[in-house]
Formats: sequence, C-alpha cells, structure tokens
Amino acid sequence: MYSAFLFSAINNPLHGAQDMSRCAVLRLGPINLNQPKPAALNAETTGPMVLALMMHGWGEGGLGFKQQFDRFAEALQKGGHDKRGQDTYGTLLACAAILLGDDLAAAMDTHLDPNEERWWTENFTADSLPEVEDAKPNYRQCVDRILTAPVRAWRNSSRNTIGQAIADSRTTDDDGHAREPDYTYVQARRDITIAGFGLFNTREIVAPVMRKNSIKLAEALQQFGLEDSKLVLAVPNQSVKVAEHLEGSDWQHGAWKDALRQCPVPGVMITNSEITRLTIDGTQTRCTLIVLDRYHEAPEK
Repeated sequence: MYSAFLFSAINNPLHGAQDMSRCAVLRLGPINLNQPKPAALNAETTGPMVLALMMHGWGEGGLGFKQQFDRFAEALQKGGHDKRGQDTYGTLLACAAILLGDDLAAAMDTHLDPNEERWWTENFTADSLPEVEDAKPNYRQCVDRILTAPVRAWRNSSRNTIGQAIADSRTTDDDGHAREPDYTYVQARRDITIAGFGLFNTREIVAPVMRKNSIKLAEALQQFGLEDSKLVLAVPNQSVKVAEHLEGSDWQHGAWKDALRQCPVPGVMITNSEITRLTIDGTQTRCTLIVLDRYHEAPEK
C-alpha cells in the first residue's frame, strides 16, 4: 500500500493562502511512547481492502458519494465556506465517511456519522482556517511589503523601513494631538526618494493642476477626491529601485502596479493621469498614489 502523503515536515512549508487552500495538511500531536504498538498491517491486503470499501461506498453512479458529499457541503456552507471550501473539505469528509462507515465512525468519535453535520458547521468554520484567518487581499500584502521591507540604501540609518520613516515624521500622535517630530517631513521625503518612492502632501499633488487651471486649493482637492494636508506615498509603475525593494516577493517583476490597483476601496489608490506624473529620484515617472490614512482605515479583508 503506497502512502498518499506527498511530504512531511516539522513546520508547514505552505505559506500562501492559495497553496494552503489546495492541500490537506494533517497536524499530528506528539506520539505517546507508552501506548501499545499497533498491530502491523499486511501491505499486500490492506490496500485492496481500502479500495474495495471505497468502491462499495461509492454506490451506483456515484450516488453513495454524492449523498455523503451533499450533507457535508451543506454543513460547510452554513459555516461560511465558499464553493471551493465546500468542494475541497466536503470531498475529504465524504471519502472519510465512506471509508470508515457509520459504526466505526461513531466508535472513533469522528463526527462523521449521520446527523452530526452540525458539528462541522460549528467547529470547522471558514474563519477558523489558517488560509482564511491570516489571508489578506493581494493589494494589502503588496503595500505592507513596501512599507515594512528593509531599505538597503538605509543600512546605516536609525530607520530601516519606509513605514517607520513615515510614522516618525508625523506631526500628530495616534490621538490626534500635535507633536514635534525629531525626524521631519523633509527628511522623510528625502530618504524615501533614495529608496525609489515618493512622499508627498496632497497640496503638492494638486499644485500643478491649480496652476494649469487657475483654480483654488479647495476646488482642486475636491476635483480629485482628496483631503487637505494628507500624506501620499507615490509608487512608480516602473522602477528598478522598486523592483529591488520588492525582491523575493510575488511583485518584484513589475506586478506591483496591478496589485495596488486591485484595492476595492474608493479613494485609497489614486490613478488619475492628471496628478500621477511625478518627479521621483530626479526623473518624471507615472505613479500609483497611496493615500496613507485611507489605506490604514480601509477594511483589512
């Protein structure tokens, strides 16, 4: 009988939600060294016996499997699972129920026997799964990587991430009270430019439009849905430095532009061509603008 397992490891090698949702991972508890050694299985006969049980439980035209699958899929749906979750875990549970049968399933307290579907609804909710619990939208993963990845060019600085530089330069604390930062906006802007990004105030973003159209600040801000004196992080759509900053990530080869634009919350990402051509590191380049306060206030999922 060949093992159905692909690999084993102390730590789970799967990290991405897209990988974890496609594999069944068994988390085994510590071995009780004092328990009796289980009887040896005959490899020549065990496999065919398991196969025979599965074929018998499958039923005519797969009816037996369908009945088992439908009851578990309904329970999983009530627990918040989408179609993929129902298909993935419903199939596993249906196969386990077929293999064990009602009597053995009850004796082993597996909650697989009939009329126990509610247990799976209550104890196997979608939110309890690691791939769902820790999952973030692609755009948020990308922004978090930009803000928290160490900047190589700042090796000798007391700050090593863009997020830290922005936080240290703020003139208000978490409660909205004024503060005198040791690290100014001008210094943060200079350092972030060295990293290949841009830090701007919304007034600076709309200033060219104000000059071109001879309009006031309030009108310009309203035109682009911006608030006064808010910080904006400009991410060049094409940049060697940004690619280096995102090295080792899913976005390092230019995918960050599309990832940022996947944000579903209006006003967080600004892509209007009238205000997104900015000077970064001495060169004018087209950017995607992240309105930082709105980003941090947006739903996490």
